[in-house]
Amino acid sequence: MRTLRGHRVRGRFHTVEFRPGTGPAWACGLLSATPGLYVTGSGRGRTVRVHVLPGERTLWRRS
Repeated sequence: MRTLRGHRVRGRFHTVEFRPGTGPAWACGLLSATPGLYVTGSGRGRTVRVHVLPGERTLWRRS
């Protein structure tokens, strides 16, 4: 929404490591469904790279 209003929005990239036993396909789908966050790629083992937009803190960012 901020971009549509002419504001420049800069997000940040983070690396997330899943706990053992977490299904990566299920977890990535859940993360990508979170407003302001989406998975951009997978790393080694149980890690993925996510992009987070600034703004209201989501449940994921509070944990």
